[in-house]
Amino acid sequence: MSIFESYLFTGKDIFSPSFLVSASFAVSWLFSSYNYTLWGLSDFGILTVLYIFFGLQIFILVDSFAKNIRLRKQSRSLKLESQQHRAKVYINKWAAIFSSAYQLIVLILTRRQVQAIGSLGDTDNFLYNYRIVTSFENLQTSRLVSFLSEISLAVAFVFLYIFIRNFQTSKIYEKILLILPVLILCLTNISSGSRFNIIKLFTAGFAYYMLIFVRKKVKFSFVAKSALLVVVFFGLFYLIRTFSGRLDESSAIEYLSSYLGGPIKLFDLYIRDRGVSHSIFGEETFYSINTLLIKLGILNTPMYSPHLEFRYFNGINLGNIYNGFRRSIQDFGPLGYFLVTSFTSLFYSIFYQYIKQNRDKNQIFSIMIYGAMTYPLFLYSINDYFSQGIISVNFVQFIFYMLIFSKLVIRKDDNESNWESEHV
Repeated sequence: MSIFESYLFTGKDIFSPSFLVSASFAVSWLFSSYNYTLWGLSDFGILTVLYIFFGLQIFILVDSFAKNIRLRKQSRSLKLESQQHRAKVYINKWAAIFSSAYQLIVLILTRRQVQAIGSLGDTDNFLYNYRIVTSFENLQTSRLVSFLSEISLAVAFVFLYIFIRNFQTSKIYEKILLILPVLILCLTNISSGSRFNIIKLFTAGFAYYMLIFVRKKVKFSFVAKSALLVVVFFGLFYLIRTFSGRLDESSAIEYLSSYLGGPIKLFDLYIRDRGVSHSIFGEETFYSINTLLIKLGILNTPMYSPHLEFRYFNGINLGNIYNGFRRSIQDFGPLGYFLVTSFTSLFYSIFYQYIKQNRDKNQIFSIMIYGAMTYPLFLYSINDYFSQGIISVNFVQFIFYMLIFSKLVIRKDDNESNWESEHV
């Protein structure tokens, strides 16, 4: 119901923050229904439903409020607005070639580190060993490789933005040069047993397309094509699991229903039994901030893991991901849940409306950042990635790398003919 409510209250905007969050829960509900009997969903708690319902209502109300805030700067003519917002951006072809070479170097270095660390595990699957060792035994790759990987991620996002913005005007060889750094980054992630950055790139790519090209209310055909694209992505997400160190041999629907639908049942189990209270302020919600404070010696407590507890139902391991509301409830109770949810929705709604209302500006970096920040909205039914990933020093560093790199490679020129032989 919330997804239709958001659709109406936000002026039929399918990319508003509240619609994306509502859609994420709708997808989770849909996949959880596959295990309706197995997971005992007929006995779903009313308090669980209320927490999810009112959390979504907060997003919808804040979105509606932000829509009426005037954030527009001085406007220009509609013709200039369209040209400026979609104008082709140029990048020196040697910058694109150098960037692909850099991505390949990071791929090779990452692969070597993964093999070295994965050899320490208990199974013959070194990717599986690497995931377990780095996730639960606090053993990581070298600082150099981690640093180079952070820059590599920023490079991929910049090229993804340029690829989408220039897609309708670039030639085939230009498209290849622009997408190559992104594809190499995806290979690097798969070869290290991770798919999370691929999810980030997918959601960012969708955001870039919506914010650059979609200016009116979308038609049903566009929604259908978008849904088909998501289904294809889910299929690829399932297929590459074995190449990224997953040993699960379940069918596609079983795997996806557990991955996407599991948080619904897990959240219900959590609401019924919240366990012991934490002794650290914001232990789950502010993990990234607390980690920094511990390293600086300001917070006098041992390092702790961001991973939540695993839960079982009828002997079935459902995992340890609960949705975006769990952490604030555990740390601060109902009031904290209300405040954290309100702040998250207000942050995204204001940022989104600022971009929408200033389409006459050539907002290269604003769109680039917002697109990179949209994955918590798409994944809100799974986890609170806003507090875990966006409110962190790592994300500030990522923005800095992306800003510096985009300033170095992106060029503007009104005379396209002057760039044909030298620029992409």
